[in-house]
Amino acid sequence: MILNRINTWPAVIVDFLDQNQIFLIDYHSQKQCSEAESRSLAFRLDQVVSELKAILSTSDFTATGYHSTRLTLEEADQIKQHGMDLPNGNLLKQRIRTLVSKGRISETIGKALQTENQADDKNRAGMIWFCFYLPHSAGESGIGRLFMSWGGEALYNSHENNPVTGKVLKQIGIPCVIQAKIPIAGLDTLSLAFNMIGTYLKGKSNYREPTRHDNYSLMPIKAENITKIIKFPSYEFNRLTRHTTWRTQLQGEVS
Repeated sequence: MILNRINTWPAVIVDFLDQNQIFLIDYHSQKQCSEAESRSLAFRLDQVVSELKAILSTSDFTATGYHSTRLTLEEADQIKQHGMDLPNGNLLKQRIRTLVSKGRISETIGKALQTENQADDKNRAGMIWFCFYLPHSAGESGIGRLFMSWGGEALYNSHENNPVTGKVLKQIGIPCVIQAKIPIAGLDTLSLAFNMIGTYLKGKSNYREPTRHDNYSLMPIKAENITKIIKFPSYEFNRLTRHTTWRTQLQGEVS
């Protein structure tokens, strides 16, 4: 399914929201009410969200997601053949060692990259982030840096301003968008539930909150779920990112 198109959602989700439509519209349209009424509405909302989470977390549905990154051609082929593993410090170090062994970076640079990174931070390790809308909607400020440096945010955050290691990261690999079918049972179903309720309410009430959704998978993405890997500087890459309108132009790999 496509999260911002309700007509692509499974019937079980739409039916559940239809059954709770009146309450959801009333909740998001409420004016002033007493403290007791407010608590009652909040309790009922918690129930609806919990029930929707249960539907999502036990389903086998998938949603189209996009992962913006910078990869070597070998890494892109590896993902296409074997899928995406959950990121962590050991995986990043393995990727860095591969570059060293192939002579792509020096041992000194490799050691610096392995020593300074955020790959094992609790808000990064074990999470693969996706946007569930066309990436160009995020604009250059949202996705531009993801394409500028190899290794992902967990690595370039520690190096992009370093005149030595930062320069090296900008010369490795090419910008890529990984399009995949993401099992929604492996996502943060709480934020997903709230997003789907918001998307459902658009046009049905005065709900005006943004419904563009980013989320992370806590499960590896199997190769069979990788739809395609769109590489810079193809026409489709530009269609998805509209990078030619950006202030900073993207670069390919430097030999």
